[in-house]
Amino acid sequence: MAELGRTCRVCRETKDFSNFIISRSKNRPFQRHTCKSCQSLQNINRKFRRRYGLTVEDYKGMVRMQGGLCAICNTTGGSRGLCVDHNHSTGKVRQLLCNSCNLLLGMAKENTSTLTKAIEYLDKHHLT
Repeated sequence: MAELGRTCRVCRETKDFSNFIISRSKNRPFQRHTCKSCQSLQNINRKFRRRYGLTVEDYKGMVRMQGGLCAICNTTGGSRGLCVDHNHSTGKVRQLLCNSCNLLLGMAKENTSTLTKAIEYLDKHHLT
Protein backbone atom coordinates (compact mmCIF):
# COMPACT_ATOMS: atom_id res chain seq x y z
CA MET A 1 0.00 0.00 0.00
CA ALA A 2 1.34 3.43 -0.95
CA GLU A 3 2.30 5.92 1.75
CA LEU A 4 -0.32 8.73 2.03
CA GLY A 5 2.05 11.26 3.51
CA ARG A 6 4.91 11.71 5.89
CA THR A 7 5.05 12.06 9.67
CA CYS A 8 6.84 15.16 10.91
CA ARG A 9 9.62 14.38 13.39
CA VAL A 10 8.78 17.49 15.42
CA CYS A 11 4.96 17.68 15.71
CA ARG A 12 4.44 13.95 15.00
CA GLU A 13 1.53 14.71 12.67
CA THR A 14 1.11 12.82 9.42
CA LYS A 15 0.72 15.33 6.63
CA ASP A 16 0.52 15.36 2.86
CA PHE A 17 3.89 15.37 1.07
CA SER A 18 3.23 18.94 -0.13
CA ASN A 19 3.71 20.07 3.50
CA PHE A 20 7.38 19.06 3.41
CA ILE A 21 10.26 20.92 1.77
CA ILE A 22 12.16 19.15 -0.99
CA SER A 23 15.92 19.72 -0.64
CA ARG A 24 18.80 18.77 -2.89
CA SER A 25 21.93 17.01 -1.75
CA LYS A 26 24.55 16.36 -4.41
CA ASN A 27 21.85 17.04 -7.03
CA ARG A 28 19.66 14.29 -5.60
CA PRO A 29 16.30 15.58 -4.32
CA PHE A 30 14.99 14.36 -0.98
CA GLN A 31 12.05 15.31 1.19
CA ARG A 32 12.81 16.68 4.66
CA HIS A 33 11.41 14.96 7.74
CA THR A 34 10.22 18.24 9.30
CA CYS A 35 7.01 19.82 8.00
CA LYS A 36 7.05 23.40 6.68
CA SER A 37 5.26 24.75 9.79
CA CYS A 38 7.72 23.20 12.23
CA GLN A 39 10.68 24.12 10.02
CA SER A 40 9.52 27.74 10.03
CA LEU A 41 9.26 27.76 13.85
CA GLN A 42 12.70 26.18 14.13
CA ASN A 43 14.15 28.85 11.83
CA ILE A 44 12.54 31.64 13.87
CA ASN A 45 13.80 30.12 17.12
CA ARG A 46 17.31 29.79 15.67
CA LYS A 47 17.23 33.44 14.51
CA PHE A 48 16.12 34.73 17.93
CA ARG A 49 18.73 32.64 19.74
CA ARG A 50 21.57 33.61 17.41
CA ARG A 51 20.77 37.34 17.21
CA TYR A 52 19.46 38.10 20.68
CA GLY A 53 20.04 35.08 22.93
CA LEU A 54 16.25 34.67 23.22
CA THR A 55 13.85 31.84 22.58
CA VAL A 56 10.49 32.35 20.92
CA GLU A 57 8.96 31.81 24.37
CA ASP A 58 11.14 34.63 25.78
CA TYR A 59 9.90 36.90 22.97
CA LYS A 60 6.27 35.96 23.62
CA GLY A 61 6.81 36.72 27.32
CA MET A 62 8.16 40.18 26.42
CA VAL A 63 5.12 40.79 24.20
CA ARG A 64 2.83 39.85 27.12
CA MET A 65 4.76 42.09 29.56
CA GLN A 66 4.40 45.06 27.18
CA GLY A 67 0.74 44.31 26.51
CA GLY A 68 1.54 43.68 22.83
CA LEU A 69 2.48 47.35 22.34
CA CYS A 70 5.57 49.25 21.22
CA ALA A 71 7.62 50.58 24.17
CA ILE A 72 7.80 54.04 22.55
CA CYS A 73 4.55 54.83 20.73
CA ASN A 74 2.19 52.25 22.29
CA THR A 75 0.97 50.88 18.96
CA THR A 76 0.87 47.25 17.92
CA GLY A 77 3.54 45.93 15.62
CA GLY A 78 0.98 45.41 12.87
CA SER A 79 1.45 42.51 10.48
CA ARG A 80 5.23 42.47 11.08
CA GLY A 81 4.94 42.06 14.83
CA LEU A 82 7.20 43.85 17.29
CA CYS A 83 10.95 44.17 16.71
CA VAL A 84 13.50 43.21 19.35
CA ASP A 85 15.38 46.41 20.16
CA HIS A 86 18.92 45.88 21.37
CA ASN A 87 22.09 47.85 22.00
CA HIS A 88 24.26 47.36 18.94
CA SER A 89 27.47 47.83 20.94
CA THR A 90 26.73 45.39 23.76
CA GLY A 91 24.02 43.22 22.17
CA LYS A 92 21.89 43.68 25.30
CA VAL A 93 18.16 43.36 24.58
CA ARG A 94 16.15 46.39 25.69
CA GLN A 95 12.45 46.15 24.79
CA LEU A 96 10.14 45.55 21.83
CA LEU A 97 9.39 48.31 19.33
CA CYS A 98 7.16 48.68 16.29
CA ASN A 99 9.04 48.77 12.99
CA SER A 100 8.70 52.57 12.67
CA CYS A 101 10.19 53.30 16.11
CA ASN A 102 12.91 50.71 15.57
CA LEU A 103 13.84 52.40 12.27
CA LEU A 104 13.70 55.83 13.94
CA LEU A 105 16.32 54.80 16.50
CA GLY A 106 18.42 53.08 13.85
CA MET A 107 18.39 56.03 11.45
CA ALA A 108 19.41 58.34 14.31
CA LYS A 109 22.20 55.84 15.09
CA GLU A 110 20.79 55.67 18.64
CA ASN A 111 22.22 59.16 19.22
CA THR A 112 20.16 60.93 21.90
CA SER A 113 21.52 64.32 20.84
CA THR A 114 20.22 63.80 17.30
CA LEU A 115 16.84 62.70 18.62
CA THR A 116 16.65 65.70 20.97
CA LYS A 117 17.47 68.07 18.08
CA ALA A 118 14.76 66.38 16.00
CA ILE A 119 12.23 67.01 18.79
CA GLU A 120 13.33 70.65 19.06
CA TYR A 121 13.01 71.00 15.28
CA LEU A 122 9.48 69.60 15.31
CA ASP A 123 8.51 71.84 18.24
CA LYS A 124 9.91 74.89 16.43
CA HIS A 125 7.99 74.16 13.24
CA HIS A 126 4.84 72.78 14.84
CA LEU A 127 1.69 74.11 13.25
CA THR A 128 -0.90 75.30 15.74
